[in-house]
Amino acid sequence: MKKRFFPRFFYSLPYTEEDLQAAAKNAGETLDFPEDFISAETRRKIEENRLELLAQQQYIDAHPKHIIINRLSWILLLFVVGSLGIILFNLENEPLVQYRKHLIMLSFVVITGSRVFATKSRSLIKDFVKQKVAKKNSWLYDPKLSYEKADALNTQFPHVFFRGDQSISVEDEFYGVQNVESKSYYFNSGLYTYKIKKRRRKGITRYKTIRNHYICIKLVKPLSVEFLLKPEIAGGIFNVFNSKEIDLESDEFNKLFSFSYTGKKEENSAEIVKNLSPAVQLGLIDLAKRRPSFRFFFSKNTLVFLFRGELVPSSFIGLSTLKTKSYNYSGVKNEDVERIENEIKNITDLAVSITKYLD
Repeated sequence: MKKRFFPRFFYSLPYTEEDLQAAAKNAGETLDFPEDFISAETRRKIEENRLELLAQQQYIDAHPKHIIINRLSWILLLFVVGSLGIILFNLENEPLVQYRKHLIMLSFVVITGSRVFATKSRSLIKDFVKQKVAKKNSWLYDPKLSYEKADALNTQFPHVFFRGDQSISVEDEFYGVQNVESKSYYFNSGLYTYKIKKRRRKGITRYKTIRNHYICIKLVKPLSVEFLLKPEIAGGIFNVFNSKEIDLESDEFNKLFSFSYTGKKEENSAEIVKNLSPAVQLGLIDLAKRRPSFRFFFSKNTLVFLFRGELVPSSFIGLSTLKTKSYNYSGVKNEDVERIENEIKNITDLAVSITKYLD
C-alpha cells in the first residue's frame, strides 16, 4: 500500500497490495475485442482501472464500515477546524450577531461537506454495482473520467458529440459484445458530459452541465451512405449535415424523425430508404420514444445512439432506491445488479436488434 500521511479512515478508497493481488486473482475472464474496436493501449488502461476498482471493493468488503467512518471523519474535521476558526477570529469579543453569522457559515460548510461525501458514496456504490454487471457478462467496465476519449468521440462524430464551452469528458464506460445469428456485434456505451455557458450574473460566468449517454455499435458490413436522424422538432440545429426530408411509408416515423446528410437528396435518398427497412423503423421508433432528446447517426462503420441524460438515470440509482447501502454496507446486492443490468440491456438489445438488419 502507498505511504499515507493521514490515518487510513481519511482516505475514501484505500486498498492494500494484498487487495490488488486478490482482485487480479478473482477478476474473472473478459471478452476479446478486435484491435480496430479497442486498441491494446486503451484496453491496458481499462484493465488497470478495473483491477483498482476491484481492489477497492475488496477492501470495502473486508472493512464494511469504512465508507461511513470516512464520511463522518471528514465532517468532524470540518466542524473542528471551523470551530477553531470561529474562536480565533472572535478573540476580540465581536458582537453576538456576528458570532451567530460565523455559526451559520460553519453549519453551511458542514452540511455542504456532508452532501458532497454522500454523493461520493453513492457514486462508489454505483461503480461497485456496474462492475459486477460487467463481470457477470464478461464485459469491460471503466469508471474513470477521461478527457481524451471525449475528444476522440468529438473528433470522429462532431455532429453528434458536441464540445460545448468547457470540460468535455467520458466516464462509466461499458465495452461488450452481443452475438446474433452467428454475428458478433461489439458495442461501447458511456456517459458523455460537457458544459455550456449560461447568462452572466454579477460578472460571474455560470455553466450548465449537459449529460448524454451513448451507445456505439460496430457494423459488420459498412454502409454506403451516412445520415443523421434527430427529433422532427429539433429543426436545423446541426451545422455539419444539412436537413433534407425523406418521407417513408410509416407516418409515425415521419412525425418523429427528420434527416440530415451531405450531398443531394436524389443521390442519397434511395440508399437511405434501403437501410431503413420496416423492422429498422420500428426499432428506431421504440428507441426514440424512450427519450425525447436523441441523435441517431448511421456512419459507414458505426451506428451511434445518443440520448440526453444518463443511461441509468440518477433517480434510478439514487441512494434511497438501491438495496446496496453505503452507510450499512454488506456487499453488492443481486437485486441492484439485475435492475441495472436490465436497464442497460433493454437499450443495448434494442440497438443491436436494429443493427442486425443493416448487415
